[in-house]
Amino acid sequence: MWDHVRGNDTDAGGRLLMGRQGWFDEVMRFFDRHVKGETVAGDPANAVETSDGTWRAESAWPPQDSTPVDTALNGGDYTDDASNNGTGDGAGSGLWTVSPVLAGDAHLAGVPKVSADVASAPDRANLVVDVYDIDAGRNATLISRGAYLLDGSGPVNFDAYGDDWKLPAGHRVGVLITGANAEWWQHIPTGGTVTIRDADIALPYLRCARTSTIQGDPSVKLDSYKAEAPFNVPAATLDATTRSDFAVPTTVSC
Repeated sequence: MWDHVRGNDTDAGGRLLMGRQGWFDEVMRFFDRHVKGETVAGDPANAVETSDGTWRAESAWPPQDSTPVDTALNGGDYTDDASNNGTGDGAGSGLWTVSPVLAGDAHLAGVPKVSADVASAPDRANLVVDVYDIDAGRNATLISRGAYLLDGSGPVNFDAYGDDWKLPAGHRVGVLITGANAEWWQHIPTGGTVTIRDADIALPYLRCARTSTIQGDPSVKLDSYKAEAPFNVPAATLDATTRSDFAVPTTVSC
């Protein structure tokens, strides 16, 4: 989800934009193994940067112990007017569903999957679902988003962007159903009303806490994104939309 950069690209100060050294060495080992058929030193099958800027090795991604947890979402109406942003100023307008405060650390890793029963909507109306990490100060940082172009009423299913994000104890998870991420996508609004009868989202969480890391520093984009993306969610919104059945599993030592 970060900027598209080459592994050796740097900023004006010489800092690697991606954050991880040895890009060309790894590429040449890949060619030596798969083109020349040579035996070479092993590299991780997947090198994953998570939200705290650390890197780790994974044999697969989504990780093998990533488990989807279904969460029912609040329904209702929103206006398809392309006015909502997913990040920063102008964000947060729509139908919220919020978890209770997390009692322990959690780790989202994988691809969220959205299902919704649309009671009524204009043809070609926009349906957007955003997932947020909401801290103790009610500051919401977007960690996944997905969009769907509706064809009137009926059931819809779609994937949101995959991510690898640590959710500390004391935070909440928030999900917003809305009509736009206007700062990111070019929506064509219908101006009509979309009514969601009910919806749910399957959020993927790790069972085992990750403690081992590999070489790598935070990517430049991660730092700027975490500084610029958050917006404040009103306390009244959290109070009105928190669901006690919004389960977020805590990671454990394995």
